Amino acid sequence: MTSFLKRKRASDNLINSNVSDNWIILSLVLGSILPLLDSTALGVAIPSLSQYFSVSVHELQKIVTFYTLAAAVTVPLCAWGMKRYNTKCVWLSGLCLFLLSSAACATADSLNQLTAYRIVQGIGAGVLMSAMQPILLNALGREQFRSAMAKVAIPAVVVPIFGPFVAGGILELTSWHWIFLINVPISIGALIFALCFVPNCLGNRGAALDLTGYLTFALALGSLVYVLSSISSSNRAFYLSWDIFCFTFICIACFCFYIFHTLRRSESAVLDIALFAGGQFRNTAILLFLSSFAFYAGLFILPSIFVQSYDYSVLLSSSMLGIGGVGALLSRFYLSRLSSVFSTANVALIGTLFGVLGTAPLLFPLVFDSSILVGLCMLIRGAALGLLTLLAMTNLYVDITKEKTPDVSAWSRVLTLLGGSIGTALMGVLFHVDIFGFPSMTIVALLAANTICLIPAFSLNMHKNNPT
Repeated sequence: MTSFLKRKRASDNLINSNVSDNWIILSLVLGSILPLLDSTALGVAIPSLSQYFSVSVHELQKIVTFYTLAAAVTVPLCAWGMKRYNTKCVWLSGLCLFLLSSAACATADSLNQLTAYRIVQGIGAGVLMSAMQPILLNALGREQFRSAMAKVAIPAVVVPIFGPFVAGGILELTSWHWIFLINVPISIGALIFALCFVPNCLGNRGAALDLTGYLTFALALGSLVYVLSSISSSNRAFYLSWDIFCFTFICIACFCFYIFHTLRRSESAVLDIALFAGGQFRNTAILLFLSSFAFYAGLFILPSIFVQSYDYSVLLSSSMLGIGGVGALLSRFYLSRLSSVFSTANVALIGTLFGVLGTAPLLFPLVFDSSILVGLCMLIRGAALGLLTLLAMTNLYVDITKEKTPDVSAWSRVLTLLGGSIGTALMGVLFHVDIFGFPSMTIVALLAANTICLIPAFSLNMHKNNPT
């Protein structure tokens, strides 16, 4: 009888633990939806904003650029904030900033006002993107982290697929103001859930901010994002203006200074570059960069290839991206199962090879005559890259101490941002070059980025760890 009661009590505790974990995951999902939905919806609202403010689409580019810059430079600052303060408070501050700035954006009377509010919104987005992974890891532990990340990452796939339809419906029924106001009830819901379910994790009040390191890294990262945004939004493949040249020089100089500065004071660095000395972390970071490059570059350029080079309709082109998103979504569900059967390195190799398999047929123009075949390629490609990016994000935390999780989270966001930004800029340039009369250069670049993932994937074999 006693043993029965013990087993029942253990079973009840496990059920309660699972319920609690699910509420934590739901709380983080609500917060992570906000930047994704906002960015997706804004792209659909650009024509309406252009008409309302009587400005060109090119002038509106700055509300996207400054938002991205603000989010980028917030990432390293958030890493320090999570070390020093309660991570729950950091998460709540990000939600509050996003809530207030979204409401403010809806009241903007001029482009300059909207840009200013978007900068604050970008800061909130930077906090939310950086804080989510450490909170999840601290709350659920390493054993459940990978499966939990698969659940939390679902909005990253679902929102880009259905977001444009939601935004289009909002614009059809109301005005552009509601593109920002839709964030308000979601933010309030996320705040309530976070207050109730996100656990406290106290920081180290003695963690001082390396102001010199932060300003240097933020300037380098901000300059790089500005340069890449300028290149990707330009129609001039070979023309580099003086501002791009100057910001490129600033970026390189600041990155070099930051490396030198951090090596001298690694213990108090705003972002610890000593993590890259470990083979496991370094190879996984390279894999994350390359997979992000291939994923976001394809997301950016493939619709243009479908429509401009092969006369696909906008609806058919969107459907192809949607099929790729479905593939990425499916990969979230079988990552944990694959990781329990194969080593991390072998899972990475499987993802890389399937990515090559899904991309290589797009080199042949005849393939585009069959939408079914192209859809199959997009499904395989989406599943492979979805698997690789999520695998890399979770594998970064292997053998990392609790004190270093904010640094790892920040590097995860930085590497994803750099991979996506560089990939987008390079694809824009190559598509305009179009040497051979059909977009072979862009597809070759996508295939190359996918194939090069084999190098860090093979290297993981030399630093094998049990899947977490």
